[in-house]
Amino acid sequence: MSPTKVIDLREGKISDRLSEHPEAELTVSQLVAYVRKTAFAGRKDMFSEPPEVISSDCQQVEVQGDLPGQLTLSERSRVRPGVLVLVDDVDWELLGSGDCIIKGSKSISFISSLHGG
Repeated sequence: MSPTKVIDLREGKISDRLSEHPEAELTVSQLVAYVRKTAFAGRKDMFSEPPEVISSDCQQVEVQGDLPGQLTLSERSRVRPGVLVLVDDVDWELLGSGDCIIKGSKSISFISSLHGG
C-alpha cells in the first residue's frame, strides 16, 4: 500500500495515514489550486489565478468530504484581489499568505470583498 495523506474538508483537518513524506505539508496556495479545480468549474478566474506547477513531483493527496478528489502537491495558486483568506479567523497575510501551512487548522475561509451593484 502506498503512503497516503488524507484531507477531510468537512472538518478542515489534515490527518496523516501511513505518511512517509512528512515534508509534504499542505499550504493555503495548494488548497486554493484544488478548490479552483473542484468548486469553481465555470468561474475559476474570478476566484484565483491559474495554478503554477512548481516541481515535477506529482505526489497527490486524497481529499474526502464535500469536495472529494486528488490534490496535486506541486500545484499552487493565488487568490484574486478582493478575496480575503482567513485561517482560523486570522488574515492569511499575517501567517505568510500562500506559504501558510494549514496542518491542524480548524477552518479556512474565502470571503469576497467585492460586490455587484
